[in-house]
Amino acid sequence: MMHSRKKRLCSVLVLLCLCVSLLIVALDGTAAWNMIAQRNRTTLKLWYTDEDLTDYLNKESVLFNERQGRTRLEIRLVGAAEFLEKISKASLEGKDFPDLYILTNDLIEKAVLSGLSSDFCATDPAINQTLFPETALRAVRYQKKAAAYPYYYDTSALLYNKTYLDQMIREEIEDEKLQEHPEAQPGDPVLEVTKEELEAREKKILPHQIADIVSFARNYNAPDEVEAVFEWDINDIFYNYFFVGKYLNACGKDGDRTKKLDLYNDQVISCMKIYQELSQFFAIDPSLVNYEKVSKDFLSGKIVFTIATPDMLTKIRKAKEEGDCAYEFGVAGIPALNKELGTRNMSVTSCLVINGYSKSPEEAGRCADFLVKQESEEMFDSAGKLPVKRGLSYRDPNLKEFLRVYEDSVPLPKSMESSDLWIRLERAFTQIWKGAEVNETLRLLSEEMMQQVTGKEVHEKKIPDPPTVSILSDLEEE
Repeated sequence: MMHSRKKRLCSVLVLLCLCVSLLIVALDGTAAWNMIAQRNRTTLKLWYTDEDLTDYLNKESVLFNERQGRTRLEIRLVGAAEFLEKISKASLEGKDFPDLYILTNDLIEKAVLSGLSSDFCATDPAINQTLFPETALRAVRYQKKAAAYPYYYDTSALLYNKTYLDQMIREEIEDEKLQEHPEAQPGDPVLEVTKEELEAREKKILPHQIADIVSFARNYNAPDEVEAVFEWDINDIFYNYFFVGKYLNACGKDGDRTKKLDLYNDQVISCMKIYQELSQFFAIDPSLVNYEKVSKDFLSGKIVFTIATPDMLTKIRKAKEEGDCAYEFGVAGIPALNKELGTRNMSVTSCLVINGYSKSPEEAGRCADFLVKQESEEMFDSAGKLPVKRGLSYRDPNLKEFLRVYEDSVPLPKSMESSDLWIRLERAFTQIWKGAEVNETLRLLSEEMMQQVTGKEVHEKKIPDPPTVSILSDLEEE
């Protein structure tokens, strides 16, 4: 009896050991298969230069790797100096080079001519007007073909202190209601200003023309904190370009036609005369102003209106989190100059470029397609970047307004031969702000640039001055 029990116990132990052994073998086998699968996966390498993207790209690469059975993504932060040269050197040496990389659209021509842009995306149906605004498609188009995937953008818009405007509007509406109901006492429901009334009046009061800002400055009973009604960085062409953007032609609509330059015409002259006239109303000293100072003053309530990029919204969020900002702000399109002359701002589109040396362009294309189609607001929350993809829903309406402004912007040209146009244009703006003769300054600018791109001596014939239109002419008519 005792012997039988021992025998059965031994049998159970043997069976248990066998099960454990089989389980170990199975687990080892799974691990082995996983190792084999990992070895067989194609590794894609993505290079980028903006450190702000690191956390976001790390999350995106993990998500991509979880969803892809045959491909995995590795990201690498690289110094921005001579970025394309580094990619070219690594690619030619065949050592640890990227399959795709993030590049601003103004460098696309250089990438294409260096063989660092694959033709794969030129036929990818994912790059279309349903997914991307026309501005984004023009930004990545070179010689009538897509050379990259639009990813995120930077542009400028009109930002305003919403707290100040709402306070002014509330007082106006309360006064109007008090006139209608003179018997009412403070706190009576009949004097209450609703949110809908505030929003409707705000849309009406936001400037549609630069002259509206001048008129606002004349009539505004500013709080003690306010030092300037309208101030922006007049030294940086990115914040000034809107004055001429609608009428200045820089290398064609796709920015790749080097000799298609029209910097000197009646409209540009008229726009720059208005720009010069503004120096009389908004006494901004070029030697004392820069974007960081403007940002700081705007956040602290010293400025009512400014021209800024989306990074200002990041600064606002951070200041609020740290308890250093008590104001609400809004974003609007940049107003026209007057009834006849419009405005159009500049934009830079950062793109995902597939390396022409990549051995896996199709897989790199799928990776790029995955990255540009992400649906969340996380890119702005994590990296402070605004994706160009259409149809994204934003909690913050200011982000949506920036996209609307971007859709009507002029992409930074990609022509290598005209790359210093912006330095020259910036210098011309500064000279004109300080009082230089507008017509002659623009004539010389055009002459210099045409000589540079044609390689020939050029003499621009002087255009007769168009009729002078004062920034206040529309207001005086009213």
